[in-house]
Amino acid sequence: LARDDDFIGIEKARAKLAAFIGADADEVAFTTQFSTAANIVIEGLAWQPGDEVIVTDQEHPALLIPLMNAVRRHDLKVSRIPVSHNADEMLTSFQAVLTNRTKLVAVSHVTTDSGTVQPVAEMTRLAHEHGSYVLYDGAHSVGQFPVDLHALGCDFYAMVGYKWLLGPYPSAALYIRRDRLDHIEVTWCGSNMTQTGSVT
Repeated sequence: LARDDDFIGIEKARAKLAAFIGADADEVAFTTQFSTAANIVIEGLAWQPGDEVIVTDQEHPALLIPLMNAVRRHDLKVSRIPVSHNADEMLTSFQAVLTNRTKLVAVSHVTTDSGTVQPVAEMTRLAHEHGSYVLYDGAHSVGQFPVDLHALGCDFYAMVGYKWLLGPYPSAALYIRRDRLDHIEVTWCGSNMTQTGSVT
C-alpha cells in the first residue's frame, strides 16, 4: 500500500509540475540532480563525428561537463558564443555559428553568472530551421517567471526544484517534447523500470 501511495504522490507531483511549466505529465521525468537530466539528453542523442554543439561562455559546469565529455568521446565541434544583455547582439553571435551540422544548442534560459535572460524563443526557431535540437538549462528560470514549454517549442528542458521553486535538495526534472522521446536512447537503466522489481 505504501508503494502505491508513493506512486500516486509522484504522479500527482508530475502532473502539477507539468501544468506549471506548460507541458504534459508524460513529457516530464523526475531526477535527483540537474546533471542527471542533462546527461540523459546528451548521452541519449545519436552523435556522429563532426557534429556541432553551441554553448555560451556562461554555462554552469553541470551542463558544460557532460557536454565536454560527449565532445571528447564523439569528436564533436564546440562553438561558444558570448552572452550579451542585448538580444540582437546575442542572436547575431548565435546565427554566426549556427550551421546545418549543429546537432545541439545547449544554453541557459537564464545565465547563472550574470542573470541574463536569453532570447530563447528566437533561438529555438533559428535552431529548428537548421534541424538542430535545443536543450535549455532552466535552473534559474522555472520559479522566477512563467515558463510555457509547449509555447516555447524547445526539445529538452532541464530544471531543479531546490532553487526558485523552493523545493527539497536534491530534486530536479527533465522535459522531453513528446515527438522527441524516441530520439533519446536509453543508455542506463535499473530495477525501478520494472513493474514488480523482477525481470522473470
